[in-house]
Amino acid sequence: EDPYFTPPKSSNSNNNSSNRDSHKTPDEAEPYKPIQSLLANTNLLFAYSTVYETNKIQPFHPELGAMILAPKWSQTLSQLCQNGCVAVTTDRALDPKDGWRLVDRMEVENPSVWGSVGYISVLDK
Repeated sequence: EDPYFTPPKSSNSNNNSSNRDSHKTPDEAEPYKPIQSLLANTNLLFAYSTVYETNKIQPFHPELGAMILAPKWSQTLSQLCQNGCVAVTTDRALDPKDGWRLVDRMEVENPSVWGSVGYISVLDK
């Protein structure tokens, strides 16, 4: 599991938990509301994604010439961010099938990983 994407565990005890479906209760969803609200109003997003998980089905996108972020990042950000949001990611690009359009890339020095590439994408919903 990705330590940066693990949903918080609920501290509520619920005697009917065996009868519940997989949807979160309002109390369980509450920790996500601030970040969802923030992303919904974000115009510019930066993610140091060098170590983030890549897409398991198609880790490398030949047309972009880039490793692609896993759907839990690319798809989730496209659902939460507003149209026109600019995202800068490192060493992995956001997936075009989720509405992200790669507009530029920049090679930059990053001694800890022998160099990095910054991908600049725009969300077209």
